[in-house]
Amino acid sequence: MKDIPASIDFVINGKKYSVNRDVDADTKLVDFLRRNAVLTGTKWMCREGGCGACVVTLSKGDPLTGIIQHRAVNSCLLPLMSCHGGDITTVEGIGNKKDGYHPVQSQLADMNGSQCGYCSPGMVMSMYSLLQKKNGADVTMKDIESSLDGNICRCTGYRPIMDAFKTFAKDAPPELKSRCVDLEDLGNKLCPKTGAACAGNCVTSNGLNTDVFQMGNWYRPESLEQLTKLLKSFGERIKYRLVAGNTGTGVYKTDGPYDVYVDINNIGDLHKISKNTPLIVGGGVNLTDLQGILSSVGSTNTDYWYGQILAEHIGKIGSVPLRNAGSIAGNLMLKHAHREFPSDLFVVLETVGAKVTIMGSDGEILQFGLPQFLETDMKGRFILSVELPPLSKDHIIKTFKIMPRSCNAHAYINAGFCAKILRQDSIRIVGKPTIIFGGIRSSLIHASETENLLSDKCLDDEKIFRGALNVLEQELCPEEHLLNPDSDYLKCVAQGLFYKFALTVIGEKSSSFLKSGAHNLERDIMVGKQDYDTDSKEWPVNQPTIKIEARAQCSGEAKYIDDMPLRADELHGAFVLSTMANCSIDKIDASEALKREGVVAFLDAKTIKTGNLFVFAHGAFDSETDEEVFSSGKVLYSGQSLGLIVAHTQSQAAQAAKLVRVSYKDCQIPVLKIKDAMKHPERTMIHAAGPPNVFDVGDVKDGFSQSETVVEGEFEIGTQYHFYMETLVAACVPVEDGMDVFCATQDQDAVQNAVARCLSLNKAQVNVETRRLGGSYGGKISRSTLVAVACAIAASELSKPVRISLDLDSNMALVGGRLPYYCQYKAGTDKNGLLQAVDLTIVSDCGGNFNEGTAFFAASFAKNCYAAKSWKFTPLLVQTDTPSNTYCRAPGTTQGIAIIENLIEHLAKIRKEDPLEFRLKNLNISGNDEANSMRKIIDELRRSSNFDKRLGEIKEFNLNNRWKKRGINLLPMVYPVESFPFRYNVLVAIHHDGGSVSVSHGGIECGQGINTKVAQVVARELGIDLSLVSIKPTNTLTNTNGSVTGGSVTSEMNCYAAMKACQELMNRMLPIKEKSPDASWTALVENCFNSNVDLTARHYYTSDDKVKGYIIHGATVSEVEIDVLTGEKLLRRVDILEDAGQSISPLIDIGQIEGAFMMGVGLWTSEKITYDPVTGQKLSRGTWNYKPPLNTDVPVDFRVTMMKNAAHPFGILRSKATGEPPLCMSVSVLFALRNAVDAARSDAGNSDWYQMDGPATIDKLHKMMLTNPAQYLFQ
Repeated sequence: MKDIPASIDFVINGKKYSVNRDVDADTKLVDFLRRNAVLTGTKWMCREGGCGACVVTLSKGDPLTGIIQHRAVNSCLLPLMSCHGGDITTVEGIGNKKDGYHPVQSQLADMNGSQCGYCSPGMVMSMYSLLQKKNGADVTMKDIESSLDGNICRCTGYRPIMDAFKTFAKDAPPELKSRCVDLEDLGNKLCPKTGAACAGNCVTSNGLNTDVFQMGNWYRPESLEQLTKLLKSFGERIKYRLVAGNTGTGVYKTDGPYDVYVDINNIGDLHKISKNTPLIVGGGVNLTDLQGILSSVGSTNTDYWYGQILAEHIGKIGSVPLRNAGSIAGNLMLKHAHREFPSDLFVVLETVGAKVTIMGSDGEILQFGLPQFLETDMKGRFILSVELPPLSKDHIIKTFKIMPRSCNAHAYINAGFCAKILRQDSIRIVGKPTIIFGGIRSSLIHASETENLLSDKCLDDEKIFRGALNVLEQELCPEEHLLNPDSDYLKCVAQGLFYKFALTVIGEKSSSFLKSGAHNLERDIMVGKQDYDTDSKEWPVNQPTIKIEARAQCSGEAKYIDDMPLRADELHGAFVLSTMANCSIDKIDASEALKREGVVAFLDAKTIKTGNLFVFAHGAFDSETDEEVFSSGKVLYSGQSLGLIVAHTQSQAAQAAKLVRVSYKDCQIPVLKIKDAMKHPERTMIHAAGPPNVFDVGDVKDGFSQSETVVEGEFEIGTQYHFYMETLVAACVPVEDGMDVFCATQDQDAVQNAVARCLSLNKAQVNVETRRLGGSYGGKISRSTLVAVACAIAASELSKPVRISLDLDSNMALVGGRLPYYCQYKAGTDKNGLLQAVDLTIVSDCGGNFNEGTAFFAASFAKNCYAAKSWKFTPLLVQTDTPSNTYCRAPGTTQGIAIIENLIEHLAKIRKEDPLEFRLKNLNISGNDEANSMRKIIDELRRSSNFDKRLGEIKEFNLNNRWKKRGINLLPMVYPVESFPFRYNVLVAIHHDGGSVSVSHGGIECGQGINTKVAQVVARELGIDLSLVSIKPTNTLTNTNGSVTGGSVTSEMNCYAAMKACQELMNRMLPIKEKSPDASWTALVENCFNSNVDLTARHYYTSDDKVKGYIIHGATVSEVEIDVLTGEKLLRRVDILEDAGQSISPLIDIGQIEGAFMMGVGLWTSEKITYDPVTGQKLSRGTWNYKPPLNTDVPVDFRVTMMKNAAHPFGILRSKATGEPPLCMSVSVLFALRNAVDAARSDAGNSDWYQMDGPATIDKLHKMMLTNPAQYLFQ
């Protein structure tokens, strides 16, 4: 027996912590780490275990053996109370600048795997946890790719992250291994007990308490006896939650509230495993361990030869951190509570006929099949174990998971098939097969009628198979859900999965043309290649240099706004958001919220004494209308800010905001789509960002009259959430002369202006500072101002510091994203296929107002690289009842290029011409060098990518495979960069006594590497080592009247200003240098100081600097593969060739190209936003309903080349921008998919043109391929 401690005790980075009764049971580890332990390297963002920013390593004794286990966990889901006895390691605990960096940190930094850096600590800890688990040895590249399946990065495109970590893999190729540090002690950490390297064989005490630990409403039994007694004591009135991994709260956030929580992690009996026959696994075993058990059991017990099949499917559940924490019992109980939950574990266990053993509070033990378990009242009961039956090897088992992206997503459909097969002249099913489905409808488990029909039948008899397909179709009856594909897709794919199983069973009896249907898409280990020029004579400019903040970011030492220490009297704000669109406020009742502990105030339009606008009509570029901080009556969209709860803690504010009751009146059906908005004249306007008809050429009416081929059509492009990892955040502090504002913004001047206006201050009284952003992509231009002004209003009203930090759900509800587009087009060619006329009506959806329209930009890029005798463009804006959409990386330009390229595809299809040849004949080759550069790039990429050879191979592949189709596309791009009328200050200050240099520039570091590029330019111009240059945070004192960071040109313009400031300094220093020409830099600076030379200079970049614009050329080849039966897709290879001039910083520009392209892949393939048609609510919020690409969505073969010998004489330091053009080329993936879909449609007997909009999600692809169960044949 041992004493019951009076506290929760654990270790963080070797330091012991004890938590007493002041901590609530709902407190998560991430909040304790950041606020109590002040370890802000661990980030939070989604609070649902879907982004990976919060990953830490948890080392804890196995409850049965006591052996220490190391695992990555999501600290945003892990209750602090369940950490008792654990050893937690955060990114700060493995390395830092002072003590030295861990190899994982330095590798990620040095191999350019960190851009904005917000995801980097989570990436580091996922990799570190893997090394800990395997003691630094026997790690494979596949292990590494799998370990990152729960980490989102919007910046890098993932390739450099995976390359950095693969240097630790035993099977890494020589090129990567050569870049690896010494592998010795990689898996070792310091033991908190001994201070020496951890040997991994520590054990924890397994002595038992006679009494149950209790702290508040948190209980921790350590035996089955204690658990049953505890449950019995609860009776019927107490609502309790059994806690193992707590991962279910990331999916079902509104479950509860609970009276008590029972931590069952220390009950050894729930972790018992018997690998004999029958195989029994305790209900408390986590899914990772279950996966390992099933992977290995077949080698020791042939009754479980099928274990590997189940293990592979379990590996598709969530992510590694979720599987590390989530238990067998927890997953099955989630299915028990929510029948609609498409539990993969339930499906695979039921496929093999597993049983669940349940224990009640009275000690009674019962065993049920899984369907019976779902109907069992589990009050006072818990899952003791699962039992898997032995199966003979004459069974065939197949399981499937069809999901919206490659990994870490819920299943649209999951399925399992199991049948005992007798192979004679025919292939007969012995007895009744098992056919299981999930995700179709909550009441469907077994396709019972289909199972009965197939009992003892020959599956290779097509008549029997077709009869089974028909019966299956009748019993599926899918449920409709707005976030899921429609019922036609679900039915057809469910039948397709059965067909896959049948093809597997009959094997060689099926036609070779059809055999591919039996196999899933197989992804190989990702490889990448980057090629660029560098001239050592220009260094440090043009030198491949790691970001100057990279190591600080990878160690958690880099600070973001929400990492700032809390002030003693600081308050926290949480928005109250509307839940209806297109209506008016009837009443807001905050009375219940104001009663909550810690709540200080509720602020809305009626109660504040300040101004209430954050955007002012015509006050900034493309601002057509005012925008309110808090709605004063009219509610434009669901998610609009109605008010702000202010409380002592963030949790108190967030919980209280949910208690504010809002009633609405004058409710109208929301207008959510462009076509619907166009029916209302007041919702439509011409986008006149420039002169009328500025892009028009010739007479299209005459052009059409001379055209032999004329096509008309429509093209739609969806919205895209920016998905910056750092959500919108601001902290405001009242000071003696006004207000200090710390804000995650791309536009400090707009924040300063709006805060000053609202608070009736002079701009000089508002001080805005930003060190860095955790991503932005245009989403922190105007929307960050809303949060900053709301925060400033609260700070002013309450005379206290206030901080607002949005969670992902609120952030996605409050703000819009990339503007959706609709285009009506008409185009004609002459008999030779040359463009005669192009007429485009381009419409962009601004959301709830006409601000930040981008249709004009789209029109300006819609010619791309083509020539036509006549062009006519009509750019329009529409207003819908959705959150205000904003600029998003390559705004309008992406859609403009996509629109013309879609039209080109249409014309080539109708004319039966090869799309590339049709493009080439219509290139604009007007005679100047810039225009002719496009053809040179196409020819070079065509050669280097082996395009023609691969095209032939793809055609051959498609001829021989009915159910797998490949596609390829070569897409050219012309991207003009204008000399924008931006303004940026750069201040360069040289310090005597050492000669170090401080620089403050006018841009905001948001991952694009502006700090590094400016530092490289300063070092080059001054002739000093890069290590002497220090970049300071941007603020409105040193960057007074500065412009927004955006448009891919901010880095170049600030580099120009830095160069000019340095040249001024060097001119001042020249007379002193001439007196001592051999003096070192340090001596020269000291001599200048002693001679009273002003060693501070600034340059204010404006359009007066006469920096010329230029044109960027690029081309991309994309190759894809599609599963025709499911719509799943694989990006097999991408080759990008871009003219980046002479890059200022090649590694950074390569990263920009890869990251921008992958953001575009999300736009065109997976990132879909869905709205409720009645309320207007955005349903696609959070990581479980919105799907940006993950690391296994990256091209399997990703090759990026920056054009060699391409120094540009008119560019700043002969460079060109790279941040946005690659995103414009990413539409190549859409057209490669079209190429593959064309092949499938041809097999289905239809070669007509069809509309293919973005994003081409798997259900849309499936529908476009005309897949039909009537085609499911064996011969």
